[in-house]
Amino acid sequence: MYSVHKENKKGKAVILSDLHLGYDEQNQKTIKRLMPIIDYCDKHNIPVILLGDIFECNTLSSLNRFGITATTQLNNIFDMFKKVFGKLVKKKLIDLIVSGNHEKRIIKVGNYDILETLCKELDIDYSEKGCVLVYRVGNYVYILALAHGTKGSPSDEEGALRQVRKLLRNVENADGYIMGHFHKTGIIPFNVLRVDARNRKINSVRKFLVSVAPSIGYEGTYVEDSVGSIPSHLPVMLSMEGHKHKTRSFFVSYLNLDNDRKGM
Repeated sequence: MYSVHKENKKGKAVILSDLHLGYDEQNQKTIKRLMPIIDYCDKHNIPVILLGDIFECNTLSSLNRFGITATTQLNNIFDMFKKVFGKLVKKKLIDLIVSGNHEKRIIKVGNYDILETLCKELDIDYSEKGCVLVYRVGNYVYILALAHGTKGSPSDEEGALRQVRKLLRNVENADGYIMGHFHKTGIIPFNVLRVDARNRKINSVRKFLVSVAPSIGYEGTYVEDSVGSIPSHLPVMLSMEGHKHKTRSFFVSYLNLDNDRKGM
C-alpha cells in the first residue's frame, strides 16, 4: 500500500471527505460550510487530509436515481478548488488527497485522473487507492490507514467493516482506520486477532473505524435517497499529543467551531 511520511508539529490534523465540488445545486452552500474550517486550519497551521469525492461526477445511472441536474464543467473545478483551499495549498497544509468513487467515474468515462493532475500542479501527495499516512510528532510515530471506501450503503455497518478488512490486509498496526464515502460520522469498533507465539495464545485487540461526515451542503433528494439522516457535518479532528504529555496518546474528536471541539 502506498505510504506517505510527514512531520506534524502541531500533533493535530483535520479530515474532510465528500465535498462534491461541482455539484451545481450545492456549490455555494458547500463552500460556505468549508470556509470557516479552512480559516481555522490556516490560522492554527493544522494540516488537512482529503478523503475522496472532492469533485462531483454524474453518470447516467446516478442522474436517473438522484434527479441531479447539472454538474460544473471540469475545467472550472480546478479554479473552484484553488479558491476554497488556496490558503492551505500556499502554506503546504494539505498533507494528502485520496481519490474517491466520483473521481474514478471520471477516470472510467474520460480516462483522465483529475486529482492526479491537480495534485501534480499543486505539489500535494496523492493516492488513487488507500494510503498509509505516517505522522511523526516529536519523538512519537502515529500510523493512519486511510481510504475513501466503496460498495456499501451509508447506513450499512457491515459494508463499512468489509472496507476496513481490506485495509487490514495491508496494515494491522494503525492507530486509526479512517474512511469517507458512507456520508455519516461515527466510530465502529472491531477486533483484530493477533498470535502471541511466545506465550502460545491468541489476543483480541480492539480497533476502531472512523467514518467521516460529508462536507457537501446537502439538500433535497440526494440526501434523502442516498444518505437518510446525517447526524453531523462536523469534520473529524485527530489529536496526537504524546509530545505534550510525554506518553503516547491518540484522540478522535469533532472540530466544532461554535464550541471549539466536541468529543466523540
